[in-house]
Amino acid sequence: DIFEQFFGGGGSPFGRAAARKPLYSITIDFMDAVHGVTKEVTIDGKKKTLKIPRGIDNGQQIRFDDFDLVVSVKPHDTFKRQGDDIHVDLPISFSQASLGATVTVQTVEESVTFKVQPGTQPNTLVRLKGKGVLNIRRGGHGDQYVKLKVRVPEKLSSKQRKLFDELQKEGL
Repeated sequence: DIFEQFFGGGGSPFGRAAARKPLYSITIDFMDAVHGVTKEVTIDGKKKTLKIPRGIDNGQQIRFDDFDLVVSVKPHDTFKRQGDDIHVDLPISFSQASLGATVTVQTVEESVTFKVQPGTQPNTLVRLKGKGVLNIRRGGHGDQYVKLKVRVPEKLSSKQRKLFDELQKEGL
């Protein structure tokens, strides 16, 4: 009949109501979500050890034998997560942007050094392949995107001012 065509046969399309397990929530730190963590909690008066897998994201749910757990992740001061990718701002000086430089940025795993190209413009994005968060479903890591924030000096020494005056005379 028509129900079998749409719902694949085998009885009523509404079926039995699935047994509902209790739903709990937990809030963890950003880096605990990135690296995974084991937490001791008390549920219904019983102590339980919960293993939160690395790469878990805000709002994701973990199924345990007798309950489900929704994970909330606290925001981080430096790192912003978008899917498996990490975004971070890196302040660089006007001279580093103009002349190029080797800079170091922190990733969720380690410090990474890379070259800033001469003539780099403000808000340039640099991609650090594979330096993001582990994808818990399909494996592999996302990327980290570094936004280069060029700092314009607010106060100049007399020597710096003289140098900038020379640059301005040259049209820069």
